[in-house]
Amino acid sequence: RYVTAVCLYLGDILVSFLNMDKTGGCGSDACRLRTSDFYKTFNLPARFDCPSLQDYESVRRTPTNPFYATTYDDYGRYSPTVHTVRTCFHGKPQRFGQEQYIRGMYRNNSLNM
Repeated sequence: RYVTAVCLYLGDILVSFLNMDKTGGCGSDACRLRTSDFYKTFNLPARFDCPSLQDYESVRRTPTNPFYATTYDDYGRYSPTVHTVRTCFHGKPQRFGQEQYIRGMYRNNSLNM
């Protein structure tokens, strides 16, 4: 039961995240600052146009011991702002993956000699 409840909860979160781009996402009152208000944007999904809509605090790890902290830990420490997110989005085509899905993986039926 617990696993099913967790899967349903995570599924609801994923659906709401994916629908954020389709519905515009930034129409809510939670998004006060938009990237498009400060920069010229082109083809920008809602997750980049309104970075404040995503809850980045929920994915934080436990703090690192300062003795072992490196500059590698600095990347991703702070939540993105409208000034740090990208202003243009170019999605990659899925043509190769779709063709491989239709045809299946390459199979070598020769003997291992």
